[in-house]
Amino acid sequence: MGREYVVKSKVLLVEDDPVQASATQEILAKAGYEVLWAEDGINAIKAVKAERPDIILLDIILPGMDGYDICRWLKLEETTKGIPVIMLTLKKEFSDKISGLHIGADDYLPKPYHEHELNARIYSLLRTKALQEELRQKNRQLEELLHRVN
Repeated sequence: MGREYVVKSKVLLVEDDPVQASATQEILAKAGYEVLWAEDGINAIKAVKAERPDIILLDIILPGMDGYDICRWLKLEETTKGIPVIMLTLKKEFSDKISGLHIGADDYLPKPYHEHELNARIYSLLRTKALQEELRQKNRQLEELLHRVN
């Protein structure tokens, strides 16, 4: 697996269970990610605004705002809508997965998850995000060039 998407990538983990959070942080740190942790929705939103993570791992069941509300907010906000979100949950119902994807989550991973699957999903979304950013940059360059030609 290419390391270019892992090196210096910042992952925000939003998880209220300290045991689960610690285990996931260990997996992410071992894979080479910089890990930020928020225990609830308000702190998650503050962390997103302050730290601009590259990807967010978002538990659905949280105190205060649930993961669905946080994801909805992230995807409506202009400055955060491009940050990939993987929803993590004990909920295994098909309807829960569909709900998460409908509100804008990029992926959905039921707990407990295998560390290799978690890392593969993160890597995949970071790769897609990098390619989208590259495409936006090339489009801007093309628009500038066309503007100069006209």
